[in-house]
Amino acid sequence: MNPTRLIRRIKTIGVILLVSLLLSNQILVFAQESDKYAIQMGRFNERINAERLLEKLTKAGHESVIVKTGNYVVYYGIYDDYSTAYKALPTARKYIKDAYIVKIKNAEASASSISSDVPVSTTKAVDPTRTNDDAMTLKDETQTANDEVTTSSDKAINANDEAVTSNDEAVVSNDDATNEMAFNQLVGNDLLLQGVYGQGSIFFTVNEYWQVKDVAYFDLYFQHSYTGVNHGSSITVELNGSPIESFFVDQLDGGEHFRRIKLPKTAINQGFNEIRIKSYHRITDLICEDDANPANWITIFGKSYLHLEYDDQQTKLDLSTYPFPYLKSYVDQPVQYDFLVEAQPSLDVIQTIMTIASDAGKRVKFKNIHFNITVLEDMKPDANYIYVGTSMPSKLKPYFNQVSDEKKYIAQSSYNKPYSILAIISDDPKQLPNIARGLANDIWKSQLSDNFVTFDAQDLTYEVAPDEKNIFEFSELGYGSLTLEGAKSSSAQYFVDIPDNWTLEKEASLVLKLRYSKVIDYQNSSVSVVINNIPVGSEILHEEGADSDVITFNIPDDLKESKAFAISVNLYLDGDFDCRDGSINTNYWAYISNESTLYLPHVPKIKYNLSHYPAPFVSDFHMDDANFVLDANYTNADIEMLMDVVGYLSHEISRVSEFTLTLDQGIPEKNNIFITSLTSNLFKSINEKLNVSYDFETKQFESKNNRRLLDPFNKNLSTAQLISNQGSPFMDLMIAYQGERAYKWISPYLTDLEFVGKLDGNTIFVDQNGYYQIFDTTQKSTSSKLTLIDQNPTTQIKRVSYENSRNFLIFLGVMLLVIIVIIVVIATRFKKSIR
Repeated sequence: MNPTRLIRRIKTIGVILLVSLLLSNQILVFAQESDKYAIQMGRFNERINAERLLEKLTKAGHESVIVKTGNYVVYYGIYDDYSTAYKALPTARKYIKDAYIVKIKNAEASASSISSDVPVSTTKAVDPTRTNDDAMTLKDETQTANDEVTTSSDKAINANDEAVTSNDEAVVSNDDATNEMAFNQLVGNDLLLQGVYGQGSIFFTVNEYWQVKDVAYFDLYFQHSYTGVNHGSSITVELNGSPIESFFVDQLDGGEHFRRIKLPKTAINQGFNEIRIKSYHRITDLICEDDANPANWITIFGKSYLHLEYDDQQTKLDLSTYPFPYLKSYVDQPVQYDFLVEAQPSLDVIQTIMTIASDAGKRVKFKNIHFNITVLEDMKPDANYIYVGTSMPSKLKPYFNQVSDEKKYIAQSSYNKPYSILAIISDDPKQLPNIARGLANDIWKSQLSDNFVTFDAQDLTYEVAPDEKNIFEFSELGYGSLTLEGAKSSSAQYFVDIPDNWTLEKEASLVLKLRYSKVIDYQNSSVSVVINNIPVGSEILHEEGADSDVITFNIPDDLKESKAFAISVNLYLDGDFDCRDGSINTNYWAYISNESTLYLPHVPKIKYNLSHYPAPFVSDFHMDDANFVLDANYTNADIEMLMDVVGYLSHEISRVSEFTLTLDQGIPEKNNIFITSLTSNLFKSINEKLNVSYDFETKQFESKNNRRLLDPFNKNLSTAQLISNQGSPFMDLMIAYQGERAYKWISPYLTDLEFVGKLDGNTIFVDQNGYYQIFDTTQKSTSSKLTLIDQNPTTQIKRVSYENSRNFLIFLGVMLLVIIVIIVVIATRFKKSIR
């Protein structure tokens, strides 16, 4: 071959190689540009809550959509490029202050790619008549009816378009949403209505300071045994004894059904309320057989729930109304508390606001709660603040009419209507926690009838409830008294959670207090109890007990380890009646008093893991054996994490406890919870005791007992580890995170009613993208869990970038293969030409 021609061919190959590389780069760019960007406003477990936010945005004229990606995600606009989305972000944050940008696949931006289960929505609100396919689902039994919006609290996506996100609650900041205070309550457990006549009740309490608005309803999800027989089968819903709606179910198939029942606000009482569901249900032409047929049933699903919205109606503002207005519950948000502190609050100040946080958690047992720590200099005009200190700061003095030279006092002021400030002042910092415990005691607090109260040390004494509690009245468990009417069978159902760290003793029992009709046939009338589908006992009713009867049922041994009791009290009232009559004879009745009790003597479990959390830090409904530990150089992030943990633990207490707070020196022999960053001296001092310790040189957690943490997961982790102390009955919990904001990666697993249910083993790791891994280092098995949290949107970003990279590598490999083939062919021909 001519050398000149050879050189030309070599040049040609070089050009082909260069063009191929450039082309592959352009294809990668094109693949990246084919993605879309969206502003995520919120992520919900319940569709109805996503639709509420969607409706607010669309009413304001902003195009938004709902996309189902495991949960229900509300996107504020979908944009072709990041810069356009970034320009729209400030407007979006007027509605959700923690809204942030995410990258989504181009296909996911189109309506055709979205799951048919949840079509793209733009303006439609909840349709009360929607069918079974649109029914809401409940992901976890621990979840309450007030689904929180989970969004990132961090800043916008960085240069690599990967957001550092957390499961932080969004705060709706527009005026319309902020004023929408709401109360939500799940039924919680399924109610089974059996026989021709069935009934079940849900109880709820309306606070005396609430003015209920017209938005009040009960979302009813149910299913019934369907045979096609038309005998007028129906469901009636009563509110406080008055019927408010009835509807037929004959023609509804055997699937799940939904109906929204509007609750007239005039029928809602201040204080205790009862929603009673009554059923008349037939499956054959033989009414007598229908009443005894186990195939005749209606199930009211536990995801049914009450929703009512309200305004504050305080006619006065004095200290006796505490914790209002500081404790408020808004639609789709956790309860928020705002504390004002000096730049570096003392331990006494921190312990005081911990006590206030504990009282808040005790009062709001079934809703998430979050505490904001604001430095005095950063105070805003649109929040209800609680300030704690040894003297009134000069910045706050203008807001108070009375600021005296007294050494110990509580003062309250409407500094910017409708917002208020509560100031707790004591020149003796050791008395500050005692003042907070006084505010948590309703008897002591009821004596505070003004907005300015002074006192001395001896005033800070109040009665403390006994520690151990074994007897629980139905009224304490949220149940009212019930009247069951009609002959034959009827039942009442009660649901009781048993603390995870309890093992019941042999004396455990249920004590029923009853009254019943005097016209029944006593020889054939009885009461029986079933717990968790296990028969416990039956007793004949007696004439001498008609006016007041007390019947005790011992709880069998095979129920002593249960985590919950589903109790069914079944009444069989016999008499002279004809079942073919088809009407309820109200002369046959039984009354179950809410003074009935559960007697639950117990012993604590010996071994604990994270699935028992909040045990052992809460024991016998108090936290007196708990101590919290901070590093000497604690930050406001540490304090916020501490408050949220205390608030969650306090869901389980019956009184505000005398827990303690220390720094890293002089740690007592108690159940300790350490809260700190991975770089602190406190963490370094405990590191060697951890189940999985940290290597400060590699900045990664070390593998232990064949439990491997692989790259890139083993970077920038937060962790919670439950540590056993050899020879001690006490345990420690280490909560550690990478930096000041990274505590929010681990926080949901220790403070959120839904996420806590995921805990297991003795060690959990969570990374910035929402992946978590759980270990039990006491087990020999090498298995572990590496699970993706559905709620975190950054995993979607990861998948997009991985897919682009994979496509690029495939293309590049094919091009290189083609070039190699060309070179081989040319080289072969060159050799032949030489020969």
